[in-house]
Amino acid sequence: MIAWFRAFISRLLGFLTGRDPDRDFDEELETHLRMLTERFVRQGMTEEDAHYAARRRLGNRALVKPVRNGMWTFPSLEALRQDLRYGVRQFLSTPGVTAVIVLSLALGIGANTAIFSLINAVALKKLPVRAPEELELLTWTCGANPLPLAANTGYKYRDKVNGEVCSSFSYPFFEQLRADNQVLSGVFGFASLGSGKPSLNITIDGKASLIAGEMVTGGYFSGLGVSPILGRPITDEDESAVAAGAAVVSYRYWVDQLARNPAAAGTLIALNGIPFTIVGVAPADFFGVDSQSATDIWVPAAQWPGLAAWGKHPTATRSLFAAQDQFWLTIMGRLRPGTTLQQASASLSVLFNQNLTANLKPPVRPERPRLVLMPVATGLAGLTQQLSEPLMMMMIIMGLVLLIACANAAILLLARATARQSEIGVRLALGASRGRLIRQLLTESVLLASTSGGFGLLLGTWSIDALLRVLSSSGERVPRGVHPDPTVLGFTLGVSLLTGILFGLTPSLCATRVNVMPLLKGSTDGASGDRRHLSLRFGNVLVVAQVAMSLFLLVAAGLFVSTLRNVRSQDLGFNRHNLLLFSVDPTAVNYDRAHLVNLYERLRERLQAAPGVRSATFSLLTLASGATNTERISIDAYRTGGGQNTEIFWNGVGPSFFETMGIPVVLGRSLDARDMGSSSRVALVNEIMSRYFFGGASPIGRRFSLSASRPPNDEFEIVGVVRIA
Repeated sequence: MIAWFRAFISRLLGFLTGRDPDRDFDEELETHLRMLTERFVRQGMTEEDAHYAARRRLGNRALVKPVRNGMWTFPSLEALRQDLRYGVRQFLSTPGVTAVIVLSLALGIGANTAIFSLINAVALKKLPVRAPEELELLTWTCGANPLPLAANTGYKYRDKVNGEVCSSFSYPFFEQLRADNQVLSGVFGFASLGSGKPSLNITIDGKASLIAGEMVTGGYFSGLGVSPILGRPITDEDESAVAAGAAVVSYRYWVDQLARNPAAAGTLIALNGIPFTIVGVAPADFFGVDSQSATDIWVPAAQWPGLAAWGKHPTATRSLFAAQDQFWLTIMGRLRPGTTLQQASASLSVLFNQNLTANLKPPVRPERPRLVLMPVATGLAGLTQQLSEPLMMMMIIMGLVLLIACANAAILLLARATARQSEIGVRLALGASRGRLIRQLLTESVLLASTSGGFGLLLGTWSIDALLRVLSSSGERVPRGVHPDPTVLGFTLGVSLLTGILFGLTPSLCATRVNVMPLLKGSTDGASGDRRHLSLRFGNVLVVAQVAMSLFLLVAAGLFVSTLRNVRSQDLGFNRHNLLLFSVDPTAVNYDRAHLVNLYERLRERLQAAPGVRSATFSLLTLASGATNTERISIDAYRTGGGQNTEIFWNGVGPSFFETMGIPVVLGRSLDARDMGSSSRVALVNEIMSRYFFGGASPIGRRFSLSASRPPNDEFEIVGVVRIA
């Protein structure tokens, strides 16, 4: 064992120091040869006979050298180093061809690296929390069996087995779950403050800005296993109504806004006018459990007068924390040791059904809403479902681009190998095996691909931000914290090696299938019959494949551009020319909601009077923004048929909205300033809704309610019908 270890150390030192074993061995052989010659001379031989006798005694140096070299270094690694040095000299001798190959491959590898980095961040990268594979998200089936809820805000997913599922629950159910469940540990809940985008007004040291935040229960950080790098996390005591406002800020906010202040814990801030104290700073890689989250601050889940989950401002009589029919809190937990997923689902379903029966009286149907546990090791699945198709399409396209680059590199290497046939023939004649030459040529191609992979990694890293900007400008929500990690580095390395083998294997096989004798005689016709035309045929195949893939990408690009042109020219139902959109949220500065209508009306009048403005209005949701409000309506003196869908999309708008947006009113009247009072309960519907519920009859004067229970004070009178594209 000791002898083996000493031999290993000797070989390792010989390899690392770059010691030339051939030179040492030649010097040693020359010493022995000289000593033997001198001994034979003393025995009476002539100088010449003594020299030949000494050479015969030492034997064949070529056969002894490999054995001797193996005692001084690692033969395979030494051969690899020789191949790499020889390959570098070959590439430096033809810098133009080398630059073309490296550049084309670097572009293909870089594009694939950038897209894979995004796929990794969205679908592969696990949450930076303790044991993320243990996390389970509570959801319930909300497709064909809706509950009679006053509100259901949160995340929705399309599950392959259970269909559409919702991940929001009431706060009273969370309290029951936290107290009574026997299958989950570390149960916690959270909800976005606003829409998930920066909408909270934060004031610190007299400076105001907008940030994004989440409302979390006391077990949020402990349940995830996340420890702040400064201060402490939010705890159960912070949820108390008498507790002072505590907040944990993100690492990014600590760096950008607090200048890495080590005394940041204890800093006083104001959120929408509500005083809070920063008690901790989250780790650098933690942004929450949503990969698309832009969370900058976390506050306790409590009744704050200026803060509301999902922008739902409670009233004095309907608190989000007491209402059983207000579903807004996302709940997660960990399976207890020894508990299976099936056992946990069965146990939690009992609690869920008991809560529904006692508080909501769900409709009696064969299939009632079911509670479903979803693993969330990689975070919430909303962004994965949203970006999976475009990312896979882009990955396929970039894969084809890389294949085109490989074909181009293979053609260049094939031409280069053809020019080196004389060199290859000489090496074969001197005793080099075909396998040894193939290894040399493959080493050169892998060296090229590895160099391209290094440049491709740099290009991919630089292009990640550009890719995120493109996706964001197209309306897609993008993840946070996308950067190369060990998974991305492994992907780039694997792609580089595979690329080197892919474009280098066939040229090396073709280059070594030669007839040695004609090459040694000076003829360039080193191949005969089919072998002579093998390189030409393979080159033609590569050219055809390259042209075919290029044409496919060209056609795909043409279709994509045509689709974009059609989308831009699509009739959206309103006039989008000379239209300026901006958003105002006075509630972010704790503005009195009772005076919002007057504020918006004064703002509209000021804008209306501005030079160059023809018309101004406001709306709750921006048209074609993707944001929606949905409710199941009930219509006065109207009985819905079996299976009829009563869910509609609605929007709150201001006076002259339809005139400003260029939406024609085909029946009845539009809205004006007289309809903006709280006592006015009028609405316009589009032609599709009119035909769906009223057929050919006029809907003018009919009344409906945005609620299945139809409270008397919640009925709207239809005063007009608008056209829809």
